[in-house]
Amino acid sequence: MAEVRFSLEASVPLDADEAHRLMCDWADHARWVPFTRMDVHSPDRFTAWTGVGRLALEDNMTVEFRDDATRHVRVVKTGPTITGSAEFRFRPVDAGRCVVEWTEAVGIPRLPRFMVPVARWGGRIGFRLALRRFAR
Repeated sequence: MAEVRFSLEASVPLDADEAHRLMCDWADHARWVPFTRMDVHSPDRFTAWTGVGRLALEDNMTVEFRDDATRHVRVVKTGPTITGSAEFRFRPVDAGRCVVEWTEAVGIPRLPRFMVPVARWGGRIGFRLALRRFAR
């Protein structure tokens, strides 16, 4: 299984607590993640479907760790299509502004190793767009 890792940061015009609350509203996550729809099964378990029509990847996730005091969330991707984790951190900059850090470390079955740089590049572009949409 090939592993794809990347991390992104973006400054957003929200206080860190508000950004944390909004980003972790899983049902609303699809508003800023391109080509994604969400099925929320419980506050700590959800599925993201990313793609177009029947060509969507199933990404089942469970919140493994959430610390509201430090605004740190770790989500485990439980397969079958994607495994690994995603982490979110929200650092205050000043009143009404914070930095959102989004880290992905995912395993993709049947992805040839030579495609890992392409998948990383595509993931970075997609999640950078997601952070830009979130910032708006």
